[in-house]
Amino acid sequence: MSNKLSKRFTAAASSLHLGWPPKNLLGQKKMFLKKVIFDLHGPILDFNTPFLGHLSGLYGVPLDETMLDHYNMGYNARMPITPHQFNRGLENFGRLARGGFSDLPAKAGIVEALKQIQEAGIKLEIWTYAPGATDYSHDTLVANGTGIAQLSTIECIQRLGIVKDVRKQVRFIKPEAKAPTMAHEHCPLIVEDHPVTAMAAGTYGNAALLVPEHYNQGISAPGVLRLDNRTDLAPAVISFFKELEEAGSLIGGGR
Repeated sequence: MSNKLSKRFTAAASSLHLGWPPKNLLGQKKMFLKKVIFDLHGPILDFNTPFLGHLSGLYGVPLDETMLDHYNMGYNARMPITPHQFNRGLENFGRLARGGFSDLPAKAGIVEALKQIQEAGIKLEIWTYAPGATDYSHDTLVANGTGIAQLSTIECIQRLGIVKDVRKQVRFIKPEAKAPTMAHEHCPLIVEDHPVTAMAAGTYGNAALLVPEHYNQGISAPGVLRLDNRTDLAPAVISFFKELEEAGSLIGGGR
């Protein structure tokens, strides 16, 4: 995999409001860690295909990714399931010892991309949400008891061998907490599939790369760059930190 930026990436970056890296990020005169945050389900793992298959079997309705006009499947107008059915389906999926969170497949080329990013001296952490034993249903306020989902997620990450120290590099965190935590911990970049989380990062003065999914098409926001092709991911991350380093904005780096 080459570090060379593709013409499609260069064109998208040049047309982005505030540029890439965002001018407001560099203009803060703030020092950042040379660390990228990755969401897990979507950017690294294929969650939608196995989960939609699970929901299809659970409710007896045909579901596929082309229906996903909205990140939250339960609130997607073209999905023939209700928010309650979605939440129950996620809880059920989280309880599976096999075929659930532990067996999600990696996206094509992602293991190599993550290795390339880390070999470039960029630290990497995975911040993800998976139902925990104390997470509760908003309908009943009763705990889901799906702690197995978090244990299975750790198993999956270990199986792929994408981080060296799971305890230090993997964090279970709800989507709404990611952007403020990034700002507090001086982490300038997140790789996401969730448009709301990506845009929140931008509002906190950081930046986000969106991997291409059906439900994040047409997203345009300051500090957010949606990739047209996942092969641009590693070069985009590496070039981002190279520019921050040249601007003297990295802790322990600069000219």
